[in-house]
Amino acid sequence: MQIEIHGHRGCRGYMPENTIAGFLHAVELGVTAIELDVVVTGCEKILVSHEPWMNHQFFLDDRGNPITEYEQKQFNIFKMSYADIVKYNCGAKQHHRFPEQILFPAYKPLLKDVLLAVEYFTSFKKLKPVHYNIEIKSVEEDVGLFQPPHNLFCDILMEELNCFKLNGRYNLQSFDVRVLNYLHKQHKQNALAVLVDEKENYLSKFQACSFKPQTCSPYYKLVSNEIVAYCHSQNIKVIPWTVNELSDMERLTAMGVDGIITDYPKRLIKLLN
Repeated sequence: MQIEIHGHRGCRGYMPENTIAGFLHAVELGVTAIELDVVVTGCEKILVSHEPWMNHQFFLDDRGNPITEYEQKQFNIFKMSYADIVKYNCGAKQHHRFPEQILFPAYKPLLKDVLLAVEYFTSFKKLKPVHYNIEIKSVEEDVGLFQPPHNLFCDILMEELNCFKLNGRYNLQSFDVRVLNYLHKQHKQNALAVLVDEKENYLSKFQACSFKPQTCSPYYKLVSNEIVAYCHSQNIKVIPWTVNELSDMERLTAMGVDGIITDYPKRLIKLLN
């Protein structure tokens, strides 16, 4: 079995997260899939970003000044136009957790621009087409403040994705089961992944779904032989997040997981080779 290699937010161990340059570098390294996060802007565009605000850990404001943790949520992407969003630099501030990152001026891209760039890049370089693992960042308490209602969020995203002929080369994942149930019912989506955080139980998440998910993506420390065996008995793939240490990659591959989401795809590629 070939294990899927998912470049987390591109390859944020090497380049700023959720940037076009980071995604292209991950593709060139040889990932199977690029994992990315989406939120909604004030002009109802789908933006690639982990938070619906400007994270103080790597953003500079529109004047090039650092953003503090106290004020970061004031820079609310859901209330901003894309014309204003691109004034904020997310590639020039060193992230304390990723000292190897190559820094450069960058801004958060629209999903459609990421898809266009990656599809062109793989075609031009004659590389194998990649898969897109798209996380919908939805929290019920954030509706009206940092995001639209989950159904509208999904509708906007699907309208965008339907413009591209990806031929099944994407899946949608979320911690928010309401999102997954809506996508399955209203958009007939079958390639859906249930995200499970460190405080959740995977069986409880499955029970909250109105369908059988294609993939279970748990926090990597939750993964056990029991989880892998149960999911495989149900024809559900297991793709844990976010696995960065070689020892954890070795442990999980030995358990028989179907894929690994990592900030350091080069480490995983070297191990699998």
